Amino acid sequence: MRADVVIVGAGVMGAAIAWWLRQLDPSRAVLLIERDRTFARASSALSASSIRQQFSSAINIHMSRAGLDCLHAFGMRVEARGYLTLVGPGGEARLRQQHAVQRDAGANIELLTPPALAARFPWLEVSDLALGALGLTGEGWFDGPGFHAAVLARAQALGARLVSGEASGFARDARGAINGVQLADGTTIACAHAVNAAGPWARCRRY
Repeated sequence: MRADVVIVGAGVMGAAIAWWLRQLDPSRAVLLIERDRTFARASSALSASSIRQQFSSAINIHMSRAGLDCLHAFGMRVEARGYLTLVGPGGEARLRQQHAVQRDAGANIELLTPPALAARFPWLEVSDLALGALGLTGEGWFDGPGFHAAVLARAQALGARLVSGEASGFARDARGAINGVQLADGTTIACAHAVNAAGPWARCRRY
């Protein structure tokens, strides 16, 4: 078996890589290796599946907004309840600084004083709070496993192949470059490029 690109791990990251590769170059043979086709322990299934824009770095905010566009493109419904960030005395200046970054990056975040917090959230104890920030749009949660399934299905529809197997190492040529992915059953899948998208279960060591 051979492919131009072998991706270890068919969770949402591996599936997204496969989808983009096939979309950008349909002639490129892309193969996904997955050891658990139920994805029961995949980050895609275990994630809180939430999205926010309350970051202190503009690039993080732009990435989150791009992620939101991607969710919508795949027909995913986002339960836009927003994130609520709270600070006590001493944290107000930092929260206002972050809010300025968020506003400049296009995030729809509202600053709330303690009286405003109490009015919006009557159950919230505000006596020890100085300020709050609430995402009005573009923040909330979604169906993570559903999103993963949609991305994987789209990648396969574009021609990416999904096979069952557990990657155990890499084969290398005389120059030391990876030219294959070794499986636990002893077989090797030849490739020009390999992508490790196995997530937190991917042990990093040289083979």
